[in-house]
Amino acid sequence: MMDETEYLSCNCQYSLPDNRICSKCGNKNVGTMDIFEVKNKVWVLGESIFEVNNVSMNDDYSSNWGDIEEISFWCDIEEISLDKPQKDSEPDKCYLVTKNYNPYLLVKLYEYSKPYYPVYALWRNYFLIAELDAFHKIDILTFKSEKYDYERGYFGKFYQLADFLLFTTESRLYCFDKDFAMVWQTDEIACDGVLVHRYNDGYLDVDGENDPPGGWINYKIEFATGKVIERAWAITDDYDGLVKAFEEAPEFMSKQFMKLRKKHQQ
Repeated sequence: MMDETEYLSCNCQYSLPDNRICSKCGNKNVGTMDIFEVKNKVWVLGESIFEVNNVSMNDDYSSNWGDIEEISFWCDIEEISLDKPQKDSEPDKCYLVTKNYNPYLLVKLYEYSKPYYPVYALWRNYFLIAELDAFHKIDILTFKSEKYDYERGYFGKFYQLADFLLFTTESRLYCFDKDFAMVWQTDEIACDGVLVHRYNDGYLDVDGENDPPGGWINYKIEFATGKVIERAWAITDDYDGLVKAFEEAPEFMSKQFMKLRKKHQQ
């Protein structure tokens, strides 16, 4: 697995060289671009780095290293430590960034918010690691790192476009440009999660959960400004909240209520 983002479009950053076809968008790459990838299952012992396959997670989110395959190699590469405590300790998670399939940068993450598991992305020349309440941005060309704290809530997901990066928290959607300057952030459009479905003709199709579980609102958001243009309730089958929906869509929710009543009477 390369990363855990969705690609709303592709800038061919992950293309194969020598005029091969990009597996994400189908475009050809002329072979002049450096290829960066991330290995998220690595183990560091002294000056050796092991790429570990078949790693499973225990109930306490610690790793189970039994019966694994290892590829070990010694390398002298750049190293960045994130949230390292004053006392000596081992990192909770390591990532290896490769350049043209060779070891390039080792990133060590200390004391992330368990049991929340970090989400990472490689976008343009930035390697991003999101924790529960903040994310780290590492420029893989200059090896400079910055940490961004969310104003409120937990991290949701990264969404990539060629020249823009979107990410969600529990209540908002954020947009950054290719220089990682924030273009806009939405108002609070949810209380328990935001999902981006598609980008089309200058607008984003977005859902925000406002009355959990299942009480989603669908938003049409103008991409240039982050402003909400349209909104409508998008109730899912697991919906079990009624107050907000009755306030904003009484006729629709009356029908939903009758369905729920029949369901519970069965």
